[in-house]
Amino acid sequence: MESPKSRRLTVTLERVVAGGAHVTQVAAAIVGTWRDIASVISPILGQQGLAAR
Repeated sequence: MESPKSRRLTVTLERVVAGGAHVTQVAAAIVGTWRDIASVISPILGQQGLAAR
């Protein structure tokens, strides 16, 4: 079952692709999404994240 947040991500990428975006624009949208996710979880995980020690 897809969560509402997951669905929003899917819809966003579908719009980019449906708009005739070049592969670099799709990649930029994906990178932007991951950066948004990182900025939200960074305060929880810290600077090192889940890096192995």
